[in-house]
Amino acid sequence: KEGLSLSSYDEIETQNLTLGVLQSYAYGAEVDAISSRSKREYPGNESLLRAIATGEVDLGIFDAGVKQYLAEKLSIGGLHTIESLTFFRPLYIAFNDAEGRDAFNSQL
Repeated sequence: KEGLSLSSYDEIETQNLTLGVLQSYAYGAEVDAISSRSKREYPGNESLLRAIATGEVDLGIFDAGVKQYLAEKLSIGGLHTIESLTFFRPLYIAFNDAEGRDAFNSQL
C-alpha cells in the first residue's frame, strides 16, 4: 500500500498486517521469526506477486529484479518498496561441472 511505513519486521504483527512469503524458503531470522498468523505462503513468485497486487496480503518479500521482471510480464503496477525493510543477501550460483563454473568466473 502506498504510504505504508514500517521501521522493522516486528511491526508487521503489531499492525496486524499479513506478509506473503515463498513456501519452504528461509529469509533469515528476523523474517522467519514472524508468527505464522501473520504470514501466508505461496508456491511461487507469480502467485506471491498476484497476492500482493490484489491485496490478498499486505506485503511480500521479493528479489528486486524478479519483482520488476514479473510485474512487467504480468502487467502489474502500483507496487511500492518499503526502503527501511530492504535487505541484501549473497547470491549463490550452482554449477554441475567445473568447466561451466570456470567459464562463468572468467567473465567476472
